[in-house]
Amino acid sequence: TMTTKWELNRQNRNHILYLEKRIAERTKDLQLLVKEKEGYINNIKEEMTLAEIVQQQLLPTELPKLKSIDMSALYIPTEKIGGDFYDVIPLSDEKVAFLIFDVSGHGIAAALVTAIGKFSFRQHLNESITPEKVLELVNKDIFQSTPPQMYITAFLLIYNLRSKELFYSGAGHVPQLYYEAKNKELKEIEGRGLFLGIDDGVNYLHYDSLKLNRGDKILLYTDGLTEAFNNKEKMYGRGRIKNLILKNPKLNCDKLLKRIIRSNRKFMEGKRRADDVCILAIDIK
Repeated sequence: TMTTKWELNRQNRNHILYLEKRIAERTKDLQLLVKEKEGYINNIKEEMTLAEIVQQQLLPTELPKLKSIDMSALYIPTEKIGGDFYDVIPLSDEKVAFLIFDVSGHGIAAALVTAIGKFSFRQHLNESITPEKVLELVNKDIFQSTPPQMYITAFLLIYNLRSKELFYSGAGHVPQLYYEAKNKELKEIEGRGLFLGIDDGVNYLHYDSLKLNRGDKILLYTDGLTEAFNNKEKMYGRGRIKNLILKNPKLNCDKLLKRIIRSNRKFMEGKRRADDVCILAIDIK
C-alpha cells in the first residue's frame, strides 16, 4: 500500500511538472502572438496615420481669396479618414467652381474613391464649362474606377464673378441652402441627376441657375450634418440650420459655421457621429 501510494505521488509530481512545462511553453507562445499582434496593430495605426495625412492634403489647405466672396469650410470625419470632400477651384479670372461630394461608406476604401473623385472633377472642370457636363464625365470615371457598391453624391456650382450668375447641378445629393438677402428668404436648391458611379450611360442634362446679389449666402453640406441623431433617436434635420441662418443673416461664413456645428453638437448630447460632416459656406460681398 505504501509503495503504491509513493508511486502515485511520484506520478502526480511528474504530471504536475509536465503541465507546468506545457503551460510555460503555451505562455511563451501566447506572449509571442501578443507581441506580433501589437506589432501588426502598430503598423495599421501607422498606415492609418499616413492615410489621414494624405487625405488632409487632398482637401484645400487654403481657400482662394476672392474680392467679392467670403468663404469658410469645415470637415469632421467619423474616423481618421472618411469619404466627404469639398473644393473651391478658380477656373479663370471670371469663373470659380464650388464642389461638395459624399462617397458611400467610410474608411480607406472611401478615401481612395475620394482621391479619384477629386482629380476627376478637377480634370473635367478644365475641359467643360457647364456643371451637368462635368458630372457626366466624372460619372464615367467613377463607374470605371470603383467597385459597384461604391458611388458618390455630389453638388457642383460654377459662379461667374462678373455677371453674378451661378449655375449648378447635382447628382443624388441632399438639397443645399440658398439665402436671398433681398427678400430675406431661405430656399432649398437641388440637382436632378443620379448618383455618380451607378451607371456609365447616365446623361446629366439638367442644370439650374441663380442671380446672386450682395448679402446672399450659399451653404453646401453633406448629410452627416442633418442626419445626426441624439440619444432620443431624433434627427437634427435642416430646420435648425435654416433657423440659424435666418436669425443670423449677417454673420460671416466662419462664425456661421461655428454656430451651426456648436448647435449640432449640443443637439447630439455627446452621441458619437455615424457619418462624416463636410460644410462649405459662401457669402457674396
